[in-house]
Amino acid sequence: MHQMSKLKRFIALGPIILLKKAVGFEEVFAVGVRPPNRSEYVLSDYSRDFWYADPIAFKYGDTRYLFTEAYDRKSHIGHIAVSEIADDGRISAPRMIIKEDYHMSFPYVFEWNGEIFMIPETSDNMTINLYKSTGFPYNWELFAQFPTSEPVVDAIVTVVDDSKLHLLASTYNPDAPLYVKYLEYCIENKGGELTCHKEENKAFRDWNLMDRNAGKPVANGDGILIPTQESSETDYGIRVNFRRRAEGYVPEDAVQSAIELKDIRYADNISRNNLIGVHTYSRIDDFEIIDIRYYKYTFGANIRRLSRMLNHFRSGKGNSA
Repeated sequence: MHQMSKLKRFIALGPIILLKKAVGFEEVFAVGVRPPNRSEYVLSDYSRDFWYADPIAFKYGDTRYLFTEAYDRKSHIGHIAVSEIADDGRISAPRMIIKEDYHMSFPYVFEWNGEIFMIPETSDNMTINLYKSTGFPYNWELFAQFPTSEPVVDAIVTVVDDSKLHLLASTYNPDAPLYVKYLEYCIENKGGELTCHKEENKAFRDWNLMDRNAGKPVANGDGILIPTQESSETDYGIRVNFRRRAEGYVPEDAVQSAIELKDIRYADNISRNNLIGVHTYSRIDDFEIIDIRYYKYTFGANIRRLSRMLNHFRSGKGNSA
């Protein structure tokens, strides 16, 4: 993050949060599932080794699967995991399915020509990766990898035909990473050879704090709503907006509805004063799934924080703008 953004966020935290951090509170992610006819989300707990975020649901047969980012708290790299969603909203222990030596998140799973594929976010590698399931849901192979000239984040598949996949994704401003704007890519199958190109001359809005996908499009009566993530000037992913699909699946500017922390009820005892943000939404069989970020006291938080700072400066990143 740009140094000025870091300073703004530090100031915006305020004395209470700074005191919490000083005594051992840290930011954690958790996935929440709300079953049909229930008002509360059932939260999955994180483990000592992993946080889980970016939930994307997919149904196969009669089973509801949940794909997530599994963030390794030691290496600070995200991998991809899968769980099953039970009828009561609880999810099974996540099972790791894809690991690379770079960060991965937002595991967008979809069907194409009778087979199941995944496009996770791999912007740290400056690529778009296409994985194919060779034994759903646990076995995957890297089917194709396409280098990009810009970081491509949180891609969703908007149009599918036998030979093409149209992707709506975002990129972020390297000088102010909370600012994003939409872009489109197209993956084509030409006689068995896959190619990928950026769709040029698209009229998207300039840098802003809202144009980033937050999950799969969802049907809503007479139309399609696209979940989109909203950040603030100082904080990433504070709420999820639902914006109606325009031509080509690009979200309209107007917000139809939103998920905000103040409106969410949890089965678990989490103080609202400790809630920070929600930035991903998924829905399947009337089950609603979100992730949340909140402050929680954990033993050893300051030790891990100091370790991250030392690693940051050892890598030379501490001197970057």
